Amino acid sequence: MTDRTGAAGTARTGVVPPVRTAAVAPVRVDVVVPVHDEEAAVGRCLAALADAVRAVRAASPGVRVGVTLVLDGCTDGTAAAVAAARSSDPTWGDGTLHVLTSGHVGVGRARALGVAHARTHAAARTADPTAFHPVSPADHWFAHTDAD
Repeated sequence: MTDRTGAAGTARTGVVPPVRTAAVAPVRVDVVVPVHDEEAAVGRCLAALADAVRAVRAASPGVRVGVTLVLDGCTDGTAAAVAAARSSDPTWGDGTLHVLTSGHVGVGRARALGVAHARTHAAARTADPTAFHPVSPADHWFAHTDAD
């Protein structure tokens, strides 16, 4: 809001401008995707996720990104489609993509398995590339999506 002279947040208007705070940024972002018999869709899903991973890396180089697919009792060609997508996109060549296989436990349990895996395998690199330290839960963000 402005007063009659166009000055924002002045004593004349009684309006206080919003306080700007530092942006909150995660140290790590993991995307978990439960997948059950999604042979036709999983390739497009991985292509879109690869685009997102590259965008995050370009915009926020300090943020590490992981993607965990949980193949939930797949009986079609989903696993082969994932292998093909993984081998054809260099984004996945650095260990960013993790693929788990489970019996058909359902979408909620498959998602929980993926989150547990991502939490266990998330690590913050220090100046020593061989040293790993757990990521604080406050600094580890999760997103969930479906393959279709």
